[in-house]
Amino acid sequence: MRLVRCLDKARRYAERLIGSMIKHLKRFLLKEACKLLVLTLRKFPGGNMQTNFRRTFARSIFLWSLAISTVFAGEKITKIPDASNVKKASVALSILGSMTRKQITEQDMLKDNGCSFSTSNPQRISELVEILRTHTAEDPEGVKKISLRNMVYLDLTDGSRVKFFFGQPESKSNNVFGTMNTGKSDSYVALRTNTTLVNELRDWASKLTAPRIPPHLACLTKAPVYETNN
Repeated sequence: MRLVRCLDKARRYAERLIGSMIKHLKRFLLKEACKLLVLTLRKFPGGNMQTNFRRTFARSIFLWSLAISTVFAGEKITKIPDASNVKKASVALSILGSMTRKQITEQDMLKDNGCSFSTSNPQRISELVEILRTHTAEDPEGVKKISLRNMVYLDLTDGSRVKFFFGQPESKSNNVFGTMNTGKSDSYVALRTNTTLVNELRDWASKLTAPRIPPHLACLTKAPVYETNN
């Protein structure tokens, strides 16, 4: 437990340090780009004015592009909350591979089509956050239509809720697609994961002794893992 806390503290420190570095870099790049942009609007004393203008203008455009890309790069980072900021964690699981007449929704997962598990235990919360961090990454191809079978809620100490929605493994594949909603807007972050996450969510849920809805063994049945050629 002490080791988990130390690692969590080290991770938070590294995130703050990287965030501070990006913030100062953005300020520096924008400042330098503004300086060069002002120079392009002035006359250059001596030499080839046209050549100087082109060089300075090109440098200005380069710095502006770098600054803008840095800003947006920082915004695209998927932020999974620290375990210390989570007061309650909930997981809803449905039967993998099941066929339904209509698309399963978030509300369906919380009622008839899902088995729900919740905990406020710091150790269990830390384990769940580590599963999400280890096995999820942003999908550059964007949000895909998923057959919802796995859902995670992280209720934070500030009153907000982060939601994760995952489908089931693609046919004869270990690929699993999903989305993340930080609760701050209606925009979703596309996620890509694998069968390991789906199965580890079931291992995590099986450790809880007091689920909100009595679990069915079918909900905890794991997905087959296919061999991949490296």
